[in-house]
Amino acid sequence: MKSRTRAGVRDRFIAFAFMATASLAGLIGVAAPAEAASCQNEWRSSTASQYCSNTVMTQVAISDQNNNITGHECDITTSCSFDVTYGSGGRSSVTVTPSLSLAVFDIEQVPLLTICVTESAGSDGSSTYSARVAPACNGANEYTAVEVINGEFHD
Repeated sequence: MKSRTRAGVRDRFIAFAFMATASLAGLIGVAAPAEAASCQNEWRSSTASQYCSNTVMTQVAISDQNNNITGHECDITTSCSFDVTYGSGGRSSVTVTPSLSLAVFDIEQVPLLTICVTESAGSDGSSTYSARVAPACNGANEYTAVEVINGEFHD
């Protein structure tokens, strides 16, 4: 009959722990692409995130009637601040403060979120600016944050 030595038991334990860790890492590696998209990661890659703070985000799984997860939504609450420079030679500026309050976006839309700035003309001919956070800027006289920064808007 063989007797176990402490070294033999220890070596087997170390080998078992290594194999279990390698197996777990393999499982995590297989699962990682499905888990990779998170609201927080997608938000960090958006243009809007650079100008927003106090962001609270909740990721919600969307399921079909059979409880199969079919996608994810992101519930976002945030406050933003964006400076619009305008006028002759860029001598004037105004700060716009768009915000979101429990706004719901499909996770695929979150990295597209940007600050959309709308320019309006007052009755006296002066320009006024307002802003919103959205995945696309497509309103009349509405420009993305990047367009505004690059001076690519009418003033």
